[in-house]
Amino acid sequence: RRDLARQLVMYACYKQVLPGSHDSGGLRAFLEGEGCDILDPEEAAANFLMCLGRPRVAAGIVLQALQLPAALERALVESCREERARSVRPRAVSMFHELRPPPCINASLALGRAAAAAEQLLPPEGCTGLRVSIEGAGRYKFSTTCTEDYDESASLFLATASDVARSALHLPQSAEEVSDNTSAPCADRDMSGLPSEHPTLNIGLIGDVANGKSTLCKALTGKRTQQHSSEHKAHGATIRLGYANCCVLRCCNASCPPPGCFSTAPDDGAAKTINCKVCGSAVAVKRRVSFVDCPGHAELMATMLSGVSVFDAAIVVASANAPCPSPQAAAHISALAAAGHTLMGNIAIVQSKADLLFPSAGSGSAAVVLGQLEQHAVRAAEALRGSVAEGAPFFPVATPHGVGLDAVAAWLAELPARPVGALIAAPRMHCLRSWDVNYPGSHAARVKGGVVGGALVQGTLRAGDVVEIRPGYFTEQVFADKKGVRCTQHHFSVEPLLTRILHTQSGEKELACVGPGGLVGLATTLCPTVSTEDRLQGCVIGRPGTLPPVWELLSLSPVAAVSDASQSLETGSGDSDDDAARLDLLQVGGELRLHAGSDSVLATVKKWRPKRSRLVVALQRPLCADLQSSIAIEARFGETYRLAAHARIADGTQCEILQPDLSCGHLSSLISHPEIEVGKGLEFADTPEVEPREPEGGALIASLTALPDVLEMSVDLHDLELFRERFLDEFLSKRGSSGASQGLTMPPPELSREGGAHCLWKNFLRTVAKLSRPAAHVMSFLASEGMSGHRAGEVTLCSYTWLQHRKMRLAESLQELCAAQAIPADEWEQCVFITTCTGHQVRASAAQDFTKEDFPLEVSLKDYALRLGSRGLGGPGKISQKLCGLMRLYARTFVICHQCRSACTRLERDRRLSHTGVELVCSGCSARRFVPSRFSVAA
Repeated sequence: RRDLARQLVMYACYKQVLPGSHDSGGLRAFLEGEGCDILDPEEAAANFLMCLGRPRVAAGIVLQALQLPAALERALVESCREERARSVRPRAVSMFHELRPPPCINASLALGRAAAAAEQLLPPEGCTGLRVSIEGAGRYKFSTTCTEDYDESASLFLATASDVARSALHLPQSAEEVSDNTSAPCADRDMSGLPSEHPTLNIGLIGDVANGKSTLCKALTGKRTQQHSSEHKAHGATIRLGYANCCVLRCCNASCPPPGCFSTAPDDGAAKTINCKVCGSAVAVKRRVSFVDCPGHAELMATMLSGVSVFDAAIVVASANAPCPSPQAAAHISALAAAGHTLMGNIAIVQSKADLLFPSAGSGSAAVVLGQLEQHAVRAAEALRGSVAEGAPFFPVATPHGVGLDAVAAWLAELPARPVGALIAAPRMHCLRSWDVNYPGSHAARVKGGVVGGALVQGTLRAGDVVEIRPGYFTEQVFADKKGVRCTQHHFSVEPLLTRILHTQSGEKELACVGPGGLVGLATTLCPTVSTEDRLQGCVIGRPGTLPPVWELLSLSPVAAVSDASQSLETGSGDSDDDAARLDLLQVGGELRLHAGSDSVLATVKKWRPKRSRLVVALQRPLCADLQSSIAIEARFGETYRLAAHARIADGTQCEILQPDLSCGHLSSLISHPEIEVGKGLEFADTPEVEPREPEGGALIASLTALPDVLEMSVDLHDLELFRERFLDEFLSKRGSSGASQGLTMPPPELSREGGAHCLWKNFLRTVAKLSRPAAHVMSFLASEGMSGHRAGEVTLCSYTWLQHRKMRLAESLQELCAAQAIPADEWEQCVFITTCTGHQVRASAAQDFTKEDFPLEVSLKDYALRLGSRGLGGPGKISQKLCGLMRLYARTFVICHQCRSACTRLERDRRLSHTGVELVCSGCSARRFVPSRFSVAA
């Protein structure tokens, strides 16, 4: 700018007008108004040219004082503006606003319409077009781009855009949207049956923590149910309800004996590539089921109870090497009865981790293991007498080895089908999960509505249906006494949600229609803020006008204590004192946690009449449930809650229901539907379907005519001796008759002093070979324990002559030498060198053909030892003792399996878990556990 000022020969002009500070139109006053420092005429000229490039700068008085020609004045202003536009870079300007549509059916469409209306605004000068993106639940980012000269204009532009978006949210729906809302539910509904890919039953996986529920689910379905980020942070522990679908397959060969003819496959078309493992014939899909993986922690009992409402059957997973049922497993079994489900006869007990009985069996392990499995089942059957799990079959399994899973598949195939009447009733769905599928940063004009997941207990739903969600929105009125003390009585006004289903899905498949059985997801037009982070969990979904009432005060009767099967296991008989102690937890003014369907609500005891078995509670938020529906009651027990009793809703006070704003017609137009002919719709339920297959490998193509013969063969699921013997034979055939795990024996450290400050660990590589771990990983561990060192040492292993080379090739000799030295293969390739008689040295891994003149060859091992700092640690004897302790600690942490005590393990890095990424995986029992990841390990 100074060069430009000098070239224009305006130095004298600026010097002349600069002293006019007393004049409001002087250059000094102008520069002070623009925030520029004034040093001398030359600096003032440069500052003036810089300010002249800004838009809308009133510099006319100064330009007139300079008495420049008009052409020069215009050229000067344009040049300064071009220079500023080139040098000043644009930047993003953004504001965050909350957009919440009013209650309506098409809330997500209203949000997208509001964002599109805001983006259609014309940007002011210097700003780019507006973009509205999703920032989080209910928060939207309004952003544009401009230079610092247009910051004020950009702020006004963003504020105007937010006002336009809020105004657009309250506009009435278009005629097209109203037509979609009113016509879809009244369309002719084809109720001839659900899609063939639809699961028919929900199977709950319950039991104590770390007993193998998720492992069994993954073996049957091929899916890991721990999908939430909180579960990844907790090292893969089950914290939320997990869901997975699978197909139960049956061999098409009628002579193939059960249960070996049954198997499972992931519900993703994998059944097309599976043959029967017994006879090799083709397989057909017997039925499809969904699994609900429940957490086993006592603190997560409420999560388990929320999933019980959708169970059609349950599998109790109990470790075979621990008493059954454990206290937590007994609480889960009691919860099945407390929730009011009649699952008697639809419960099985899986004796997991049965392979762990072999290491403790010793000699004659087969007979000992059979006796232990039988004794485990007998004691469990006695403890479960009188519970809903009485008479349940026992199936021993070794899930990591895939042994015993065919018996579980046979039990799944033999479960009774759902009654036909469940399909023709008014649809009702229990919501188990709800979430927002919009990623932060995505375009708000294409916002997607909330998604709800759960299971229908009756009726069918499809895309286009308008459904009601209760309780929905609610407001609370708090009553206080004369002293101003807040009372425990709550009064709620409830406004149910109305939304339209966009599409339905089960697992990874989008279905045209969903019904009872299986876990489904509904993509709706709900506002994403309403459904984010499981905010709709526990709600009831159905056709408008058909849902149960919403309660704020409940009268429960009769109230019965929950019996605990673990008490029978300890005392040998039922304990009535324990039942009385559980009812004693119900105290007036005490806090309870009630479970109805998939909902959990805190409540306060208002009245408790033990003799009349009547309990009156005030709810802390609304609860949607039918009269006479079952309620599971958890009472405060110390810092946690304990399952105490169960009851039924006898009476109560209902909430005030505010009619939602339909915005698309009358309520009668939404709930009208044609009558459905009884007997149609579930004929497909348990009919095996045939997957088309190519006749590869001599496999047979299943046909419908062959399936009736297959169904005639059945298996006695209560023949426990048969399943135990089959398990033993199959397990021993896979692992061998010994069934013993391989232990670990490490050589003692061989140390020698090297100078006054170091010791040399000579057999370091041999120890690393025993551990089957990288040397760098062991060295990182030693350094963390204060035993840092580095590789050193060189030793000659042998001399190789031409005569020896003629008898045995060099590569074969090196292999024998590697086996004799017990050095890991990767270390052998890096540390072994071959030196010719001429002094040329190469690595053994890169050795080429040598001529006769190169012999004799000298094979040497470099960096075979570990040089350790010994200052202040004592002599080799004390250092050897410390190394032995550290190696035992290393083996327990990074080598030994804590489940089967085997040393046949490996380290794996899970790239999905960046903060807890290293797992120890056992090759014998396939157990997995996380290990510290701060040490270097190969990916």
